[in-house]
Amino acid sequence: EGDMPMVLDFCRKNKIDFLIARCQTTDIQVAQALEKEGALLVDTLVLYLRNLVRTPIPEVSGKYTIREIRDGEEELVRTVAREAFQDYGGHYQADDRLARVGSGEIYSSWAYNAARNRDRDHEVIVAEKGGKIIGFILVRMNNPAEGEGTLEGVAPSEGKRSLVQRDMAISAKNWARD
Repeated sequence: EGDMPMVLDFCRKNKIDFLIARCQTTDIQVAQALEKEGALLVDTLVLYLRNLVRTPIPEVSGKYTIREIRDGEEELVRTVAREAFQDYGGHYQADDRLARVGSGEIYSSWAYNAARNRDRDHEVIVAEKGGKIIGFILVRMNNPAEGEGTLEGVAPSEGKRSLVQRDMAISAKNWARD
């Protein structure tokens, strides 16, 4: 709340047209301040918390090879993201000022950049079937005690995508715990 005037002033001075701001749903003053500046509420995130030390993490199904991305596979992740989000009606499409950019392009760019910029606190975990990458999940450590999966996608051709998503989520939890 206290940083909001500074953030908005920075955006005005630097002619920034697009800001993604996250705030707690209980922080109504921030949401209203953003609305007064012309912002639109286009998405609500629901975050699930799990203690990865005290709560056992299930085993992966074994139907897919789940592993960290390798150098040189960044374009493959971009392709899966483009396919996975081709017709996705997410928050970028909820703002008609951005609707001209396809969601497949927005999310594939995000996934590609994440794959290119991995480090100790940011990783891309992929699902592989028959030697082909069919899914990915971007994971990051927000601090030493908190990890987060920020984006995941599975190729639509995979059919039962929820099984792939489950195995990648389990692997993401193991990565964060480790």
